[in-house]
Amino acid sequence: MKNPDAINKGLISAIGNQPSNFKSEQKSPISPNNTLIYFYTVIAMACLYGGFLGMKEIHAIQADLSPQAARVNVAPTHKIKTFLSSISAASLVQLMSIFLLLLYLAFVVKVDFGSSIIYIIVLCISACIMGVSFGAMISSLLKGGEGIKTAFLIGTTMTLSFLAGMMQVSVKYAVTSAVPAMAFLNPVNVITDAFYSLYYYQTHTRFFSKDLCIIFKNFFSGRNC
Repeated sequence: MKNPDAINKGLISAIGNQPSNFKSEQKSPISPNNTLIYFYTVIAMACLYGGFLGMKEIHAIQADLSPQAARVNVAPTHKIKTFLSSISAASLVQLMSIFLLLLYLAFVVKVDFGSSIIYIIVLCISACIMGVSFGAMISSLLKGGEGIKTAFLIGTTMTLSFLAGMMQVSVKYAVTSAVPAMAFLNPVNVITDAFYSLYYYQTHTRFFSKDLCIIFKNFFSGRNC
């Protein structure tokens, strides 16, 4: 309206030649492989089963749960120091078990984990600590005998593994589409996605900004990424 002669001065061609704000990039030269998700969820489930070790350490230090714990509580060593050392040992044992599982899957089953060995080790350490902490939390908060706590840990882990696609990959995507928050709250799903991002993506931006962020913040401090 202010410049009627703009059409004669190249307005139409200028509109048609607007630069794009988007740049096309190839995410990865590696072809997607949904079959790997089955194996990655097995690893994630095994990490979460480190909760058995966490439960055992709580039973060994909480005085009203076992005679051993009662003796530990009368020892001169500070309870926090005893707890941290026992949880660290449990996490180390769980980590060694996961490394054996990775070696079996990589060299016997021939599962592809990509080439980011250092980041896979970092992921395994984080996942094992989370698994042991998960069991310690259940043992501390859930009232009842050891059998009830064990049943709860197994049932919870298997349910989370099912929702993460361990039995059928389509379940994983259906849950993510219907209840997106579940994808961030399910530790098995988070660990699985972290393994897959290390396999598929050529950079580690997603691994550090999303996967590890969720593991450390959402599950340990309650903060959102």
